[in-house]
Amino acid sequence: MKKIILVITVSILTAFCGSTSKKEVIQGKWVLEDINSKANGEEDEKMKEFADAMKKALIGKLSFDFKADNTFENVGPRGKTMTGTWIISEDKKTLTTEDKEKKNFEIVSLDSNKLVISPKGEDGIGVLTFKRAD
Repeated sequence: MKKIILVITVSILTAFCGSTSKKEVIQGKWVLEDINSKANGEEDEKMKEFADAMKKALIGKLSFDFKADNTFENVGPRGKTMTGTWIISEDKKTLTTEDKEKKNFEIVSLDSNKLVISPKGEDGIGVLTFKRAD
């Protein structure tokens, strides 16, 4: 009898408190917290300078608001808003956004407070870390 109660309890908890999907976790507003460029070595000194300038211009000023209907709003440092669509791949490893163009990001990590992504195929752009703004 105790085993049956335990199995039922675990089943109920799993059904009601089950793990949240990445699609659910990513929903909401995120603000850029850090940028780590791929630049390293002397040959990339100019790239490092560029990355530092980008950090100053974007951190705390660039945001994404991912909505439940798979649309997003992106607000840039000058207040310009862009809209588009987003989707997370079936394997949960890629975030794809599309506004004027399609962009793919590797999802490095994602939890309820932090989103870490890396643009695929972008030279010099490394890891972007966002914190939840909600």
